[in-house]
Amino acid sequence: MRPQIVTIFAFTLLILSSGAMLGQSAAKGDKSPPPPDQRTPPDLFLDERLIWLLLAGLVYGAYVAYKRGRFKEILR
Repeated sequence: MRPQIVTIFAFTLLILSSGAMLGQSAAKGDKSPPPPDQRTPPDLFLDERLIWLLLAGLVYGAYVAYKRGRFKEILR
């Protein structure tokens, strides 16, 4: 097939299928679904202890840098 025919076919298929996928019933008796419950988000452990996580990452980064010898050259 020629590239123009493939492009036109794909565009036509896209246009025709979008109506079926996005269509909604127009009956008057239908009601929309109820709104979701208004709940507060849960308190996450990570939010409260984020500073400790960052400090642990810095300590671990310093440990890895020391083991690789980068701090040994600076301390001499």
